Amino acid sequence: MSQENIKLERIKKSSHVGRIVTRIVFMICVVSSIILLVTSIVMIANRVSMNEQIKAAYEGVDDVDVSKEVGPVRVHLFRISKGSFDITKYQKIESSIPALEKAMNETPYSLSLAFTLLISGFNVILLAVAMYQLYSVFDIIGKENSPFTSRVLKKLLFALIVIDIIIAFTAGLGTAAIAAIVTWALYTIMDYGRLLQIQSDETL
Repeated sequence: MSQENIKLERIKKSSHVGRIVTRIVFMICVVSSIILLVTSIVMIANRVSMNEQIKAAYEGVDDVDVSKEVGPVRVHLFRISKGSFDITKYQKIESSIPALEKAMNETPYSLSLAFTLLISGFNVILLAVAMYQLYSVFDIIGKENSPFTSRVLKKLLFALIVIDIIIAFTAGLGTAAIAAIVTWALYTIMDYGRLLQIQSDETL
């Protein structure tokens, strides 16, 4: 077996692993997005009772210290107090429509949390789309004789753009700009590899 065929087999094995991982992550994203969206809808539908429960829970807790004992050692995992977990920012929801603003501010705690879950659900849906595209990339690489094809390049670019959009929504524009530069660099490298592959096929 030639050196080229050995490297191609390694790439196919790596693609098989990548296909499994991206499929698992895709399934987790689908389930998570459904849970987030359903939970947000339930919270919106039951916003009055949920709002009172959240408010009562916050006002009734002064300090929560979650720890774990491992033999003689106690590890403090996290701590929640009114100083570190401030729910007062959820006491006001603004809207350009006065009637809507009044209705929403009757249950600010539950609606704010519901909207947070709703936005998170849409972000996870975008991540699921990106994972599906990456799964397709690994699947194509596993079936074809080269990772440098137009189909792979298009799907990879689409997946990376979706990931950049998610980063922009979650981590901010600065981090998204860095991710966009990485996306551009990967695209140019893969496109150069595609051109070299075409030249190699033409010489054969």
